[in-house]
Amino acid sequence: MSSDDRSLEEAILREVIFLHPTRLTVEELKLRMAAALDGPEAISTRDSVQNLKRDGLIRQIDSVLEPTHTALRAHELLA
Repeated sequence: MSSDDRSLEEAILREVIFLHPTRLTVEELKLRMAAALDGPEAISTRDSVQNLKRDGLIRQIDSVLEPTHTALRAHELLA
């Protein structure tokens, strides 16, 4: 995984945790992050979301994203 991929995943996870309990769709997340992202990074947002889901840090119910309990607890411990 490149440092750009890792940075994007970190930014997405921070945004999802920061907004919790407000829940976003993938499309809303892409719009919120559009100011910080352009070109290939914007395209890879969906891939980064898939990676975070695979790693158990966010879950998707229908089109809505939310942090998992594990992600919230890790954030609490590391903050």
